[in-house]
Amino acid sequence: MIGLKFNRSSDQQIPDLIHERRETRDERRTTDPEAGHFKHSAGMCKGDPMSEQKTISAFFEQDHDRLDELFKTFQRLKRSDFPKAKEAFKEFKVGLQRHIVWEEDLLFPLWEEKTGMSEDGPTFVMRAEHRQIGQQLEAIHGKVAEQNSDSDQEEQALLDLLGSHNRKEERALYPAIDQVTSAEERETVFRNMKNIPEERYKLCCG
Repeated sequence: MIGLKFNRSSDQQIPDLIHERRETRDERRTTDPEAGHFKHSAGMCKGDPMSEQKTISAFFEQDHDRLDELFKTFQRLKRSDFPKAKEAFKEFKVGLQRHIVWEEDLLFPLWEEKTGMSEDGPTFVMRAEHRQIGQQLEAIHGKVAEQNSDSDQEEQALLDLLGSHNRKEERALYPAIDQVTSAEERETVFRNMKNIPEERYKLCCG
């Protein structure tokens, strides 16, 4: 059994790491042209990226990157072109909600089944952090619905949460899931991801 455990105290020791993670991703894109190609298709708008990715880490890290870019677009445009900023936020919110549903419906149960780790394991912490992320996401959504661009504080709170959360997933949980699962099991995850009803996550925007 893989010894993988997160706790609340460790969260407090991890600063906002989302920018560090972006720099790492940018370096990889510079040397790996395929990474850029997949990033464009990660939203499942063109092609079938799930069939292109053989590991959980590769697919879910790229989806993190796609969501990061959407949120950056929202932040950049919200005071100069609010309609476009709102569209970027809508795609970000729906995408993040879908990402969380994928994890909680498919990835986390698979991990728990394979390892026997549930309430004393990392997925328990990840689920709790998802609730915190959701609260900050809705706080920003409320401002967007009111066409209020004064959401800097809520945005920073969300980035702080995502920075720590995504780093733990990318550096520990996703690689561990890849390690304990077979290629066939991962293919089943990707296939089932496409079958989750949109109403589970397509909740936006006022």
